[in-house]
Amino acid sequence: MDGSSLLRKGIYSTLGGLSFIYIVTTSILFYKRRNKISDIQFRPIRLSLINSFATILLCLMICFYSGFGSEEFPCFLVDWITTIGYILVYITVTCRALAFAWVAKYNLAKLRMSVSYSSLPQTPITPGLNGMTKLKKFEPYATDEWLTTWIVCPTLIVGIILAFIIHIFSANYQFRTTELCPVGLGHIPFFVAMGIFAFIIYPFIYYLLYDIKDAYGLRKEILILMIGCPLGVMVYFLWELAFPEWVKFLAGFMFTWSSLMLGHTLSITFPVWKSYKKPLNAYASSTTQKNILKSTKKSNLKSTKYESFEKVLSDTELFERYKMCAAACFCTELVLFLQEYQYLKSLVIRYCTPSNNEFSSPPTPKFTIRENGHISFPGSIKFLSVNGLSLPPFSPSFVADTTTPCTISIIETVAAASWIPFPYQLKFHYKIFYDTYLDPNSDFAINFSGNLLSRIKEMIKKDQFELSMYEQAREDVLMLLYVNTFEKFLKMGGTEVKNKMEKL
Repeated sequence: MDGSSLLRKGIYSTLGGLSFIYIVTTSILFYKRRNKISDIQFRPIRLSLINSFATILLCLMICFYSGFGSEEFPCFLVDWITTIGYILVYITVTCRALAFAWVAKYNLAKLRMSVSYSSLPQTPITPGLNGMTKLKKFEPYATDEWLTTWIVCPTLIVGIILAFIIHIFSANYQFRTTELCPVGLGHIPFFVAMGIFAFIIYPFIYYLLYDIKDAYGLRKEILILMIGCPLGVMVYFLWELAFPEWVKFLAGFMFTWSSLMLGHTLSITFPVWKSYKKPLNAYASSTTQKNILKSTKKSNLKSTKYESFEKVLSDTELFERYKMCAAACFCTELVLFLQEYQYLKSLVIRYCTPSNNEFSSPPTPKFTIRENGHISFPGSIKFLSVNGLSLPPFSPSFVADTTTPCTISIIETVAAASWIPFPYQLKFHYKIFYDTYLDPNSDFAINFSGNLLSRIKEMIKKDQFELSMYEQAREDVLMLLYVNTFEKFLKMGGTEVKNKMEKL
């Protein structure tokens, strides 16, 4: 054994060991810190960990095969690990993309339930209704558990069968061989499977993700994962064929290793690293939200940046832009909450100010989309007929022209609201508001703290309505929006939004 061979083995063995430690450590941290990762709701745990497992197998195989060669590293291990590992990587990325596409499109459909009115305020248009109905049918099939059980596991079985076929129809079953691991007819099923992913499945996934905008960069991350691994395999073959004399210095497999490590870093390491910045997650546990809200309110409410946030919500045009940003952050419920709060405020102005006779339309009612796609509303809701269709009444998209901004409370808007009896006409609307945004069973439910939900639920149960009963919820929603989305809104809006804000 010459010195260069020994050095090669040492370098690649060390690289394999470091790769193993890096992937295992970051994967464990990813699992342990999952509740502190801001976008963990959109990073399926099972799929991510299975992808990490496949990455470990492939990286170890690549490093040891590149260092020791086929003379000391058995070819049948290369075939088995390559077949199973690549198929697991491809299928987990595919399933992640499907789950992400469903979440993104469902949030956009929620936003479209925010109705724009025509010249007649009694005639609403509900463009998101059909979209939500169709997407709701696929909700059970877009979960981490279902995709892992019914897509990944069967695909793993197929991968094992393909590896067995390669094993029995090739000469790579020997433990040692003096030549490079040959590629023969037995490998055709593997290349066919890779071709299906590259030319059929991945183009379809790209079509699903094409028009999706997200503020977390998940779409870009998934596209990089989709391109990275196949690209690494292509460069491997080109390197081995075009530069065989360089292989002894840099193994072609290392390009694949680089793409795998890049994918793991993007999908596992970066989220873990960002979790130490302690962002507030709209989907975090209510206890976590409560603790972080307490620590951020005092420091943010008087800041110049928060004042800019309030100005954005006070402007009709910028508020509409903010709704799109919220959809891109997958927290559409937060801006819809503020929109409906504005409607409640307009009702308070109407019933607590006798001289105000402005028209007010009913609020967005609670509705539930069942697994079969059927949408059910409370029996007391009166439906409107639009083009022969029976549709529920929805509130205006924004009520900025008739009342104060959503950053101003009902009590601050109507001074009498702090002491006058609760108008009986508002009970129905306040109950619908609770059913829509605070009832955990609602499709628009927001993850408020347990104490807040219990207190409001008890007030409704005892028929002790107060005009200010949703003020704490409004403050929490504002802070959730500010901490989670305002920076993203500024980045997404670019120069145009900044110029608009300077004029406010």
